[in-house]
Amino acid sequence: MRAVSLIIMSRTRVAVVGGGVSGLMAAYTLVKEGVEVVLYEKEDYLGGHIKTVTVEGTQLDIGFMLCNRVTYPNLMQLFESLGVDMELSDMSISVSLEDGRGCEWGTRNGFSSLFAQKKNVLNPYFWKMIREITKFNDDALNYIEELENNPDIDRNDTLGHFAQSRGYTELFQKAFLIPTCASIWLCSSEVMNLSAYSVLSSLCDQHALQLFNRPQWLTPRGRSQKYVNKVKEELEKRGCQIRTNSEIVSVLTNDKVSNSAPNGDLTLQVTRKKQNRGPQHQRDKSRGKSKFKGDFKCHYCGGPNHYERDCRKKKRDQKNGNNENKKDDKDTTAVATDGDVVIICDDACVSSSCQETDWIIDSGASYHITPHRDMFTSYTSGNFGRVRMANHGVTEVIGMGNINLETDTGCRLILRDVRHIPDIRLNIISTGKLDDDGYVSNFGEGKWKLTKGSLITAKGKKKNSLYLMQAKLSNGEVNAAVNNSSIELWHKRLGHLSQKGMQLLAKKKLLPDSERKESSQEVPDDLDPVPSRTTRDHGGDVQGEQNDTGDNEPVDEQVPPVQTDDLVPPPEATVRRSTRQTRPSTRYNPDEKNHAGCAITCKDGLEELYDGCIIAAHAPDALKMLGNQATYDESRILGAFKYVHSDIFLHHDNNLMPKNVAAWSSLNFLGTNNDKVYTTYWLNAIQNINEAGLPFFLTLNPPYTPEHTLLKWSTSYPVPSVAASKASLELNHIQGKRRIWFCGAYQGYCFHEDGLKAGIAAAHNFLGKRSVIQTNPKHMVPSWLETGARLLVTRFLKRFIATGCLILLEEGGTTFTFEGTSKKSTLKVYLKVHSPQFYWKIATEADLGLADAYINGDFSLVDKNEGLFNLFMIFIANTELSNYASKQNKKRGWWTPLIFTSAFASAKYFFKHVARQNTVTQARRNISQHYDLSNELFSLFLDETMSYTCAVFKTADEDLKKAQLRKIHMLIEKAKINQEHHILEIGCGWGNLALEVVKLTGCKYTGITLSEKQIQYAESIVKEAGLQDRIEFILCDYRQLPKTNKYDRIIACGMIEAVGHEFYEEFFRCSESVLAENGIFVIQFISIADEKYDEFRLSPGFIKEYIFPGGNLPSLSRVTSSMAAASRLSVVHLEEIGIHYYPTLRCWRENFLQNHGKILDLGFDEKFIRTWEYYFDYCAAGFKSRVLGDYQIVFSRPGDVAAFGHEPYNIVPSA
Repeated sequence: MRAVSLIIMSRTRVAVVGGGVSGLMAAYTLVKEGVEVVLYEKEDYLGGHIKTVTVEGTQLDIGFMLCNRVTYPNLMQLFESLGVDMELSDMSISVSLEDGRGCEWGTRNGFSSLFAQKKNVLNPYFWKMIREITKFNDDALNYIEELENNPDIDRNDTLGHFAQSRGYTELFQKAFLIPTCASIWLCSSEVMNLSAYSVLSSLCDQHALQLFNRPQWLTPRGRSQKYVNKVKEELEKRGCQIRTNSEIVSVLTNDKVSNSAPNGDLTLQVTRKKQNRGPQHQRDKSRGKSKFKGDFKCHYCGGPNHYERDCRKKKRDQKNGNNENKKDDKDTTAVATDGDVVIICDDACVSSSCQETDWIIDSGASYHITPHRDMFTSYTSGNFGRVRMANHGVTEVIGMGNINLETDTGCRLILRDVRHIPDIRLNIISTGKLDDDGYVSNFGEGKWKLTKGSLITAKGKKKNSLYLMQAKLSNGEVNAAVNNSSIELWHKRLGHLSQKGMQLLAKKKLLPDSERKESSQEVPDDLDPVPSRTTRDHGGDVQGEQNDTGDNEPVDEQVPPVQTDDLVPPPEATVRRSTRQTRPSTRYNPDEKNHAGCAITCKDGLEELYDGCIIAAHAPDALKMLGNQATYDESRILGAFKYVHSDIFLHHDNNLMPKNVAAWSSLNFLGTNNDKVYTTYWLNAIQNINEAGLPFFLTLNPPYTPEHTLLKWSTSYPVPSVAASKASLELNHIQGKRRIWFCGAYQGYCFHEDGLKAGIAAAHNFLGKRSVIQTNPKHMVPSWLETGARLLVTRFLKRFIATGCLILLEEGGTTFTFEGTSKKSTLKVYLKVHSPQFYWKIATEADLGLADAYINGDFSLVDKNEGLFNLFMIFIANTELSNYASKQNKKRGWWTPLIFTSAFASAKYFFKHVARQNTVTQARRNISQHYDLSNELFSLFLDETMSYTCAVFKTADEDLKKAQLRKIHMLIEKAKINQEHHILEIGCGWGNLALEVVKLTGCKYTGITLSEKQIQYAESIVKEAGLQDRIEFILCDYRQLPKTNKYDRIIACGMIEAVGHEFYEEFFRCSESVLAENGIFVIQFISIADEKYDEFRLSPGFIKEYIFPGGNLPSLSRVTSSMAAASRLSVVHLEEIGIHYYPTLRCWRENFLQNHGKILDLGFDEKFIRTWEYYFDYCAAGFKSRVLGDYQIVFSRPGDVAAFGHEPYNIVPSA
């Protein structure tokens, strides 16, 4: 199925109309999925309201310019993925009423701006307004919570009604509420008529109802057009065609969707079959019966060239009482011909609207279900999957559509996406689907009640353990006509409306005069053909039609629609008629001219066909493109969104700012004496522009043309009205219904983020995928202790970071940037702080607190692959600079932590480490805690040799297994092993060296380890290789080796790190005691620089605490001094291979994370995975920066010439 879906998708072609943020994101989402996209934009640039201009040598954003991490999470994620840098900005506001003679205040400079008018300090009304701001914020939060917890409560309140009903003063409304809202939605004159729920939800999300402690606002560094250009580059790179200066004038489809209003008005379409006729086939008007010659079949017996009403078999069966061959007792459909018009009529259609239908109310059903095809008001045939029934049988879903019911409460209930399943003989209503449409089902006392808000929509009763509802097929939508006061005609039925049926309805006086006249008219012959095809709402398959017997129908042609007198706009709508069956769906053929989809027409007359279209334009513009083909729902929903027009001026005129300079803020709301209002943006404050020259201002709807005007233009913005709030809840009713999707900022709170989310959602809807949109994070509110910790940590980082750049992005929106002046490191790391515990843990535990914060998810990195590694690289670079600059050569250790407040934790962890010294007993416990975790775990990230030490690479992209085998062969060659030797390996691991050395040389091998799991694995692979006679493994400590056994060669690879500072001398003493004369001892170990060794061993650390308890990294001098003090050994050869450990660790990390799911299946959790990810990056940074090294050293006793022979050159190979 996946392969098929990919093939279909690769041939799907979509038009995206509109190059604003919604269109860009819709196109970007689609092209990433392999869809062929053409993006149309009527202007000569992309971005919509994103507009960057260069004035007087300065780049200015005069459209979108501000965002934050609280209310723009999806936009911030996009910026991070595109590499768009942000810089801190300011979102302070000010108010100046009555040309500065009224109330005037601001927030940019704290209390000095708040009390810019000194008289306000003693003004009790001003202080009351400040108290009301806090109260209003609380009231708004409670109001939103109440509505969200009770969806049935009406949401029709306006902002004005909300404020007045709660007794807020006029000063509060004029000097705070109206300016705050007007500065956001640019509709000051109508702001109090906006939807209270929409406005308050948005204001609370943005923390705009607070004077201070608002989220940190950001502005794109390099201006907003930079990010548009990056999106454009990504689109073009993926094959998207971008057509600017291409205004679309119409978007039409050949899907014939119902365009009917709920009151019963309808446009009907009559179709006829196209045939090659000679003159002899022309209709004989003098005859009473029509003539039609051609191949057709009886619907009863399937026989050729006769109708069901003339079927002899049917008449015999009726006479004999045998109706077995009859498909449906209620099916009284007759087919007749009237010249070149094929008509199908059902005798039951005239009274079908009067039928009482029974429906079972089922809380367990996934969908609404009916077996009756004639109930549907709109219908699509096709293979919609299978349904498993209660008797474990499986049946096919052969169609889907909508059914309109008139309930006994007098309400119309629209059942959407009802499944047509003939094998289920019951009508079933799914309460789950009703719930999705906003209805609430109430069961109890043998009754069922369906409500929406305060309206009782339907009722039912319990009968024989089932809840049943009776309802009529609604005469507002179903395939029937009834006589009522508005003389409504609805005749929707499978097949076409027959002339006979029209005459019958006319006789019953159920037709308006115009339709009675129309019913007797001839059908013209000179008609343009239209394709007879239907398309599923969300698929790309095109379905052809068949007649009842399975034969393909000829192509239909369109006849001018017959309309009722009182047709509701939009006019010229059509209803698509489909026959009873459809042939299996076929893929879209781009060479087929009349495939089902969309026709896009440009202003220059160019027309192109697409499988679908996403209209990313203002709602009124979208309706204009749809023209007369817009459906009733499209007109009703899109027409509900309101826009306001604004004239915008870029200028230097500071007379359009508050009179008191102390009140100047980023957004300035001003009012005149004659109640005119306008908003001025101070671009220097918002976009961090040097104030050396004249200030730049952007004013919307000023009372006069500003002096020093630099630029003027006009634009429109959507506003969250009550009607728009309601319409947004019904957008799913029109999305994709005619292969057309809609998106724009109007579908949310009208912000840039809303436009972006709408574009992503529309694209995912087209793809049939679930849209994953990030929700707004909660503003992070630390406790007073956490606030103190944040202050301490940020001050430390400000002093500590001397090179590189570290940016902390708090989930609440605050940003801290720490950037050094030294050029030693050019790395920049974005760190996301998810919890204030991040600061507390670092303040109290320093580097171990950082590890704990990462393990517990208190922070993450924007760059998931390199972010953590680069963080360690910055810390290492700054530590080196700090140590170099420090002139104090005092001894350092656990008593000198980086942050003084972590001294207690430092002492605690150090003494905990001392208690785990590697005695014979404790060593086994320490080894078991790491190596006995799980053999399966290690196999998921190590290579096939199960080597857990540094590999040696020849090239950067070399296979890890080859690099590990090269390292093993180096150790074997350096040890000069031959068939006569008996080898001892101290710390044999999983037996990789044992197998390789015995296979290569034929020697005898003994390996020791303290890990039971390693012994089990090693013995199993040796047994599998059949080498038990040459290889032996022993579970013992190096100090427990019998002194009587002597070994020709000893190898210890990656083992000495587990010995411990106190036991290095004993290790060399024991090793030499079992080394034979002329023997060679080879070791490989990780080392730390000599100057850092004492500080390292006397300090706690992540590796000691989380990964290798009891572990210690020796320095080179510590190893050689121990060797000299405790043995007769001397160094013959030394090689440093630490540079190879970085790629080794990166390979392990990649393998580990790729097997994330398998590791969880082993019983480990997410904290364990983050711990090991931290471990891999922590070590990789150490090796990459050369703070850590890895040595291979060859030892022998002085005078043991026989070990190396008499060759004076290249006695020991190197990497």
